[in-house]
Amino acid sequence: MNLPNDDSRLLLNEDQAAAMLGVSVSMLVKLRAACRHNAGGRQGPAYVKLGKAVRYRIADLEAWIENSLVRPATPPARPIKGRPRKTEPGNAVAA
Repeated sequence: MNLPNDDSRLLLNEDQAAAMLGVSVSMLVKLRAACRHNAGGRQGPAYVKLGKAVRYRIADLEAWIENSLVRPATPPARPIKGRPRKTEPGNAVAA
């Protein structure tokens, strides 16, 4: 049997996929259930169903990781503390 040179097409079982993602197998099961029932807005990685067996492609796991990336917002240039000063623009009181 000739295997493709592209490792991203290889199929991982649940234990291998969980280890790659750093989560438990039960977390993968919950993500699949959430995807099927659209509960909580969470969606897990794409998977392949072979009879009763569940398999994950490495490419799909990597894509899910990229789509799950959260970038923190940039903090303001200077923190705003207390009440604004009267000399700051935009705070003039109309007479």
